[in-house]
Amino acid sequence: MPTHQDEIEAERQLQRLGYDETIFAFDHVPEKKLGADSAPPLEGVIVTNTENQAQRSYPVERGTPWMTRFIEDVRAGVFGPPPKGLTEDHAK
Repeated sequence: MPTHQDEIEAERQLQRLGYDETIFAFDHVPEKKLGADSAPPLEGVIVTNTENQAQRSYPVERGTPWMTRFIEDVRAGVFGPPPKGLTEDHAK
């Protein structure tokens, strides 16, 4: 399950990249069990840039943490352009 600590770490990484972390909303989607014969339980995090309404959901799964995928998307511009003055070297 996504933790508050995960959200705090995501905000720290946003700050390091020069973003105002307060414009990002993190909504936790609780685990949903769909029945004995269905896929594994689903849970995740929906992240929204509240300035431009860019939104993406991140399933919580084994392997790559949702936060890592989120920061990769931020660097790729999925949530909008980086802040003015952010250099390419700073974004890596």
